[in-house]
Amino acid sequence: MYKVINLAGRISLFFVIEVAMYYAMIDPLLRIIFGLPDRPALLIASWALLIVAAIIDDTILPVFNYDKGNDAHVK
Repeated sequence: MYKVINLAGRISLFFVIEVAMYYAMIDPLLRIIFGLPDRPALLIASWALLIVAAIIDDTILPVFNYDKGNDAHVK
């Protein structure tokens, strides 16, 4: 069950990170190239989402990564 939660979490986190990366990195470049108006709130929100996704990926998802019954080295 834990591996299913981990896999579902990583797949959904992947899509969230891809969308946030577009709005954090590609969208500002396209706005500069095409002379479109800036959207600083979207830029700040997308970078904040990337940081939160990295924290979730590093701290929460590893909890669901192992089979608790078989690993003797896991405390």
